[in-house]
Amino acid sequence: MVNRVYVYNSSNKKIGILTNTRWANMYGIFQSAITVDSGNGKQEAMNELKGISKNASLTSTGDYRCVSGLGVIIGDSRTGLKGRFWIESDSHEWKNGSYTMKLDLEFKNIMDTQEEDEEQTSSSLSGLSESSALEDVLNQARSWIGIGENPPGSNHNEITVLYGMDAAWCCMYIWACFNKSGHADLFMGGAKEAYCFNVRDYYQARGKWGSTPKKGALVIYGGQGHIGIVESVNSAGGYTSIEGNYGDDVKRRDSHQNVLGFCYIDYPVTKSAEGSDEVISGTTVAVPGSVAQTGIIKDYTNYSYFFGRWNSGSTQKIIADLWGNNGKQGKNGIATINGYYLIALRPVFGSAGDVVSVVLEDGARFNAIIADEKGDDAGNQWGHVYSGAVSIVEFESLGNSETNNGAQLNIGQWAGKKVTAIINGGRYSGL
Repeated sequence: MVNRVYVYNSSNKKIGILTNTRWANMYGIFQSAITVDSGNGKQEAMNELKGISKNASLTSTGDYRCVSGLGVIIGDSRTGLKGRFWIESDSHEWKNGSYTMKLDLEFKNIMDTQEEDEEQTSSSLSGLSESSALEDVLNQARSWIGIGENPPGSNHNEITVLYGMDAAWCCMYIWACFNKSGHADLFMGGAKEAYCFNVRDYYQARGKWGSTPKKGALVIYGGQGHIGIVESVNSAGGYTSIEGNYGDDVKRRDSHQNVLGFCYIDYPVTKSAEGSDEVISGTTVAVPGSVAQTGIIKDYTNYSYFFGRWNSGSTQKIIADLWGNNGKQGKNGIATINGYYLIALRPVFGSAGDVVSVVLEDGARFNAIIADEKGDDAGNQWGHVYSGAVSIVEFESLGNSETNNGAQLNIGQWAGKKVTAIINGGRYSGL
């Protein structure tokens, strides 16, 4: 396994890190380093990441159902562990009254159940914009466009063969897209499901259900039930989906009626981390969906004005002095220390001096140090209240007077995006 890759340029300067945090959390860090002559090393780093890989051959009493393209689950009686294997090739032999088979297997996972992961892959490499798992699933969905039934009207094709049942197959198609692309665990935690309303109920129960189409979300229809996957969303809020068993074929669809809602999949994130190339892990405080948010706005404190005004010995004063001693650095009009933005948060997220990662609704994030703890106004534990909505993040702007209203702030990359979670990585090591 390689789950963390450091990227260096030809001058031996580190220019980025790519980490699969799910693998790192499960198995520990297994890292590698590469050097690139040009560019940001995005593709080279992606190629270097490797999950657990193991091939095996099995000879046993024959079973006619074991053919290439399908899978088997093998259990170890001593440990109780079960592993899922794909059959890469098969050979069957009838000889002297005995039926045997030999299977070449590709290992898939070491347990029969896994915990769901909210954040799986993070990167500090510029240019990484969305989850490769999302594109894997959509590319698999696209590859089956035009597949019908053989014979027509039979509910039989390669998708139902893969699933193992001939029946109405729109939901089997969605299951197959995740399984065939190697991301079975992203669909209902790895469950096998052929009934659309069970999919809806699963995601509703986990707070992953809504009325807004998003790329990669599953769209659920009413009536007798139907399901598709959203391929793209346009600027007007319309979307294109890909659906199996739509007129007995796999087709794209732009006209949508009788939509009940959307299931949101936790695809692994490959978003750039603003402010620092560190991938922060630790205690996660999720912001409930019931909190009415303003999204990221120019909520600020004029840090330069308040510099030196903190109480002696306080963590706020120590951080301010550290900022001053490091040359009063800033980015996007926000004070920074070693690439971390300085912000204020409510105590529910942590204390002054903690390093945090602010996770936004589209998966983007930026890393920061809590430079001050917001007071509790209007009885709201999450942030400042403006006209009934909550601003969670307050920036320490480079404004140098009490009346400078943060005009230097440039929050365009985050503007209006809601905060879904704050990940607290503990105390900043430089304090």
